[in-house]
Amino acid sequence: MKKSIQALFTISAIAVSSFLSSCDSVIFDDQGDCSVHYRVPITYTKNILDADAFASQVNSVTLYVYDQQGNLVLQKTESVEVLRDTDYSMDIDLLPGQYSMMVWGWGTPNATPASSFTISDVAQLTGLSASLPLSGSEGNFYSDQELTPLFYGYNATVNCPDTYGYVILPAIDLTKDTNTFVIALENYEGLPIAEDALSVSIESQGNMLNWQNLPEGDNPFTYQSWSQSLIGSERPETRDDGETGNVTGILAELTTSRLMADSHPMLVVHRKWDDTDIIRLDLIELLMLVRGHFPYDGQEYLDRVDRYTMTFFVDADLSWYTAKGISILGWKVVPPQHTEF
Repeated sequence: MKKSIQALFTISAIAVSSFLSSCDSVIFDDQGDCSVHYRVPITYTKNILDADAFASQVNSVTLYVYDQQGNLVLQKTESVEVLRDTDYSMDIDLLPGQYSMMVWGWGTPNATPASSFTISDVAQLTGLSASLPLSGSEGNFYSDQELTPLFYGYNATVNCPDTYGYVILPAIDLTKDTNTFVIALENYEGLPIAEDALSVSIESQGNMLNWQNLPEGDNPFTYQSWSQSLIGSERPETRDDGETGNVTGILAELTTSRLMADSHPMLVVHRKWDDTDIIRLDLIELLMLVRGHFPYDGQEYLDRVDRYTMTFFVDADLSWYTAKGISILGWKVVPPQHTEF
């Protein structure tokens, strides 16, 4: 009997040892076999609502995985059918180790045709970039189409442990790299304005976003409006400035790439009949006039707000009527003192 008990313990010890060292033949209810499967959650919480808007705004994502030498070891794309899950994660097959992971994602534009960033140089981490196609020629490059929404995310060091089962890796939270501007030019007396009397543009430079999501490029170019229409009413109503009266003017829409707090793109309103800029403002300085209404520092504020509404007022001669101020995101502000107009 004593030998039987000892034999039983010996067999049990061997079984436990075998389980710990190798579980190739063991099946788990929720884990499948004993190989390792990694999952990468991807979210989009860096927005003005501070909530995960991934499922509603992102239609496709491509994950790039790089080894410690910066070489591409995995690239995987998933699209709209899979991304509707509220808690989305991408299944990937990797050997255990440490990696860097980057995501470029895309949404759906509101207008057609639309322009999309192109992704290039994926073989090396430091070469991975997104470039905005431009029209025109040297000295007159421009973008005049809506931009397909672009998203970026990056985790510098991700540890994939040598274990078994499903391993949830750290989430990659996305930043939206495209911004829509809706700019109204209203006659403060309710007088009509010809649709083509004024144009709205944003002068910038650097049409490429590098692997760190920073703009690069020296060629200046212009974002031109991809939509411009008349606004007007035949009955009195509450205007954007809070007063009652006829609303008449021009509504222009533009889309830009990522805005940086230390950059100086210029917002320009041009009067065509005498080839005169009636408004020329540092766009970032202008947007910062209302940053205090948000609980974020400068760059985070620019990254979280992806749609900016502005209203400027003009007089009968289509000159900027500064006495009415400017409405930005619904707040009335005073124009900067050194404004050129």
